[in-house]
Amino acid sequence: MYRTLERLGERKSIVLDQFQRWISQQSLVDPTQFVDFSSSYFEGTKCPLGELGYSRDNQPGKLQIAFGISVGLNNIPTMLTIQKGNVQDKKHMQMLIRLCSSVLPEGSLLVFDCGGNTQDNKRRIRDLKFHYLTLKAKKKGPYRNEITIYHARKESQVSFVSGNRVYSCVKYRDGEEVRYIFFCDDLACDQLTKKARKLEKDLEKGKVLTKKVERGKDLGQYIAPGGLDHRPWSSPEDHWRYPQPLCNRS
Repeated sequence: MYRTLERLGERKSIVLDQFQRWISQQSLVDPTQFVDFSSSYFEGTKCPLGELGYSRDNQPGKLQIAFGISVGLNNIPTMLTIQKGNVQDKKHMQMLIRLCSSVLPEGSLLVFDCGGNTQDNKRRIRDLKFHYLTLKAKKKGPYRNEITIYHARKESQVSFVSGNRVYSCVKYRDGEEVRYIFFCDDLACDQLTKKARKLEKDLEKGKVLTKKVERGKDLGQYIAPGGLDHRPWSSPEDHWRYPQPLCNRS
C-alpha cells in the first residue's frame, strides 16, 4: 500500500489534473465550494515537506505537513494542495485560489473560515470573478462594533430555524462587502453556562490556594515576568509582593 501511495505522490500533479478535467467534463464541479485546511504529522524526520508548525493533532514536537482541500456542495472534491508544515492558512489559501481559475466556473462561491480571511485573498478571489463567504476573526474590537450594529437594526432582523435552533440575522453593506450578523439565544445560553462553570472551578481553586497562603505553605513553581519563583510566602504582606527571580539572566 505504501509503495502505491508513493507512486501516486510522485505523480500527484498528473493525477489531480486528470481528475479535474474529468469532473469538469462530467459537469460535477459545484459552483459552491467549501475550503478548509488541516495538518498531519510524521513520526520520522526525513520528509522534505516536514516542518515544525501548528499541530492540530496535539503533536507540536513532531514535523508537520499541511494540506488544503476544496469540496463542492455536492460532496465532490475539486482541489487539493499540499505544503510544508509551517505554512500558515492565509498563505496556503493563496495557493488554492490559484487553482480555482482552472477548475471552477465564473461566479463560483468560496466558503472558508477566518484562517484564510485576508484582504489580499479576498481581492484575489474577486479579481478571478468569484465570490466569497467567510468568517470574521474573533477580535473584541470588530465584534463589539458588529454587536452594536446588530442591536441598532432590530427592525431589519430576520429569523429562521436551522438544526432545531432559532437564529436571527442582520444583513448590511459595508463598502464592497455584504456582512451578515447571526445570533442564537440557545447558543448564547450554552456559552454563558460554560463560562459560569469555569468561573466556579477557578474560584474553588482560588479558595484552596488562599488557605495554603494563610498557612504559609509553598504554592509550588510558577512562571513570572521576572523569572521562576517557588518560595513560600511567610507573611500576609508577602502575598502582594511581585515575585523575584531565583537566578539572574543577562
